[in-house]
Amino acid sequence: MITRLWRGWTTTENADAYERFLLSELFPSMRSIPGFRGSHVLRRLESDEVAFVTLRVDNGNEPEKVAALERTERGEVEDGGLGIAAGA
Repeated sequence: MITRLWRGWTTTENADAYERFLLSELFPSMRSIPGFRGSHVLRRLESDEVAFVTLRVDNGNEPEKVAALERTERGEVEDGGLGIAAGA
């Protein structure tokens, strides 16, 4: 089993919308990826911004999953998250 960690930040104003995006759009869309076991999101207020940590759990290295993971490791954000994450 593999657990991947991603960290990101957004403004306090966008934090609720970003968490909704993760939980209602991004994570559910990952269910179609072979080997996907689940995901979790952690959230913490850090002065004037909110830090997010997401954990994604997978079985192994199926080719389709590897391609999807490479996109997320490069920091590609799904369309629904654009404009919500900091720096977008």
